[in-house]
Amino acid sequence: MQCEMNRVDTVRDKIMRKCHESMEMKERFFDKYAGEIESLCADMAERFKNGRKLYVIGNGGSACDAVHVAVEFVHPIIEKRKPLPAISLVTDMATVTAISNDIDF
Repeated sequence: MQCEMNRVDTVRDKIMRKCHESMEMKERFFDKYAGEIESLCADMAERFKNGRKLYVIGNGGSACDAVHVAVEFVHPIIEKRKPLPAISLVTDMATVTAISNDIDF
């Protein structure tokens, strides 16, 4: 039984280490890029005001993130603001393959 407890503690320690590493990386990222993100957000807001849309795309796990981003704009349940036009190209394979066929991946 004691051996199993040590193994669980070891796994827990690994989980917590990964969690802390992830938090530290996010803090470093936002410390470095918060100003640029603010500027990009202002630019995006101006484009939305002018009737533009947000197109998102990704591959692998990033494709899932892209779809989630589009949903957050179209269905803003947490931020309680009006929906904004966002289109996920990940879910529109016909468009993606047509563009890649005509232009390139």
